[in-house]
Amino acid sequence: MEGVAIDIITGFLGSGKTSLIKHVLTHGLQNRRVAVVVNDIGEINLDGRVLEGVAVDRMVELSNGCICCSISYQFGAAVQEIVETTQAELIIIEATGAADPVSLVQEIRTLGLRVDGIITVVDGECIRRFCKETTVARQQVQAADFLVLNKCDRLAAKQLRQCEKFLRRANPRALLVQSTFGAVHTDLLFATSVQRLRRPQDRASTPALAHLHDDGIEAFTYTSTRPLQRQLFERFLQRLPPDLYRAKGILYFDQEEWSSLFNYTCGRYDLSWFRRRTAFATAAQAVFIGKHVLQQRQFLLAQLTACEVATVPQDAL
Repeated sequence: MEGVAIDIITGFLGSGKTSLIKHVLTHGLQNRRVAVVVNDIGEINLDGRVLEGVAVDRMVELSNGCICCSISYQFGAAVQEIVETTQAELIIIEATGAADPVSLVQEIRTLGLRVDGIITVVDGECIRRFCKETTVARQQVQAADFLVLNKCDRLAAKQLRQCEKFLRRANPRALLVQSTFGAVHTDLLFATSVQRLRRPQDRASTPALAHLHDDGIEAFTYTSTRPLQRQLFERFLQRLPPDLYRAKGILYFDQEEWSSLFNYTCGRYDLSWFRRRTAFATAAQAVFIGKHVLQQRQFLLAQLTACEVATVPQDAL
């Protein structure tokens, strides 16, 4: 067990963790046996769906909770099972965007395993806001051995310098790497044994569930058997409240052949074609995450329902 390296990919909601992992597994680490643990705070593990088809020795999906607290027992069992049943040299853990990495490191050490490094992905446009509004975003930056400043294509030169200055002030010991769409040099970040050279984090871990409660981070899921109308759905995304940090999903639009993958982060969204490799019983699956978002759940679900294609009356067929 001691020979397995574990790299934690952390970063606040919508920072680009899944894009980084997909790039790494597609363009690097080909000569290593790799297992991946993907955690999603919502009931549906959409990040695991996005990574389908990427060559790994084993992928485990853990959903409907945070692996550093509410489902830590599932996480521990999953990691032990990977170690005992595969010959993985490297385990990459994609934590939910609300996870406290220090708590996760302590959980891994209780399993008798070593953490190779903590890689924190940050959204260059939003990280200062996130650190101001939430404790967990600050913890993720401060705990990092590597800071991947992502979405640099969205930043002007002055904004990029300001963001780098902010991150270096928050964590002067981390190596700062710029990135767009999660493209990084894999040999620079993975299996470096950097944690052996660092002093252990002396911050006490946050009690289970307390970090989610303190930051008011909540999530709800939307599913539907009906396709959606693209124009109405895009209008819905444009009107989401500012406290809704993150939304993502896979859905069908009316009269379109392929599924679409949508990603929303703090007022920005994009839609892209997505070929489903496994069958789904629903036309739409999505998760919405934000500050006290459950208070707005019924209102937002009603708006989503209004985007659905109405059922065609039988007598009209």
